[in-house]
Amino acid sequence: MSDNENTQLTPAEGYNAKQRMIFSEPIIGSIPDSKVKIEFKRINISSRNEDGSVGELIIPTERLYSFGVSENTSQETGNVTGFTFPLCLWSRDGPTPAEKTWVDTFNEIVECCIDYLLENREEIDMFDLTRGDLTKSKGGFNPLYFKKEKFTDEKGKSGLRNVPGRGPALYAKLIYSKKQDKFLTQFFDTNDNIIEARDLMGKHCYATGAVKIESIFIGAKIALQVKLYEAVVEPSKMGMKRLLARPKARSKVLASQNENKSAAFALDDDGVEDNTGGDEAGSLVGSGDEDNVETKKPSPKKTVVRKVKRVGAK
Repeated sequence: MSDNENTQLTPAEGYNAKQRMIFSEPIIGSIPDSKVKIEFKRINISSRNEDGSVGELIIPTERLYSFGVSENTSQETGNVTGFTFPLCLWSRDGPTPAEKTWVDTFNEIVECCIDYLLENREEIDMFDLTRGDLTKSKGGFNPLYFKKEKFTDEKGKSGLRNVPGRGPALYAKLIYSKKQDKFLTQFFDTNDNIIEARDLMGKHCYATGAVKIESIFIGAKIALQVKLYEAVVEPSKMGMKRLLARPKARSKVLASQNENKSAAFALDDDGVEDNTGGDEAGSLVGSGDEDNVETKKPSPKKTVVRKVKRVGAK
């Protein structure tokens, strides 16, 4: 039985992160082709389903605004290191109850991860790690991005604050295989036609996504790995209407929500490869250290970490 065989879409409403999240033992890997050996640790995240089975933690979103697919580039080399798909988690006029619930649940997941890291400092060899290190406004663990503005408080002191009335954005990374030069994150239009990810480059659209909370990456910084598993998109500008027929494909993850099927079953139907290895590793904007990494398949997931299992790079 594969680790993700019982993966199901997990609605944000009613999700209890403390009771249902499961963390693996830290898995040690190394960045290949580096002059000096650079090691990192990864803690995989899974979730207990309502039926008692275990699978990946994938949460469907509401219909959200996006700026389309964008490239991540290395500041040192200028090379493309990955692709992201930003999701504006609030509506322009403020959050709907469902949007607020989604963000609240995401923040609870983040807090659960922070608690886990602090409770297992020794296992991750970060003995001096504090909550302040993980909750600071700039460079903290929570990947939600808020637009900032300068302000002056009552005492005349200047600083930065979140722009009032502006909601957070999530820069979810696309799942991409460099070996195959292929996007594993799938996009569909509202008629279940496949949309190529590159056709969404810089294209503003509305999207209903399936967001995967994959793992905690511990390298030069500690980062929560969040990926876009799939999305149904509505481009805001369609351009010329396509007349020729194209092959049709079901949006399997979102369809499985209505049919009570597991996302893993839908994934296996297409023979999509596992993305826990180096070429498919992903993260959020600004955490390029975890790209191009290699690890062996992680050990079975446990709720409590007691030791670090060392696994050589492929």
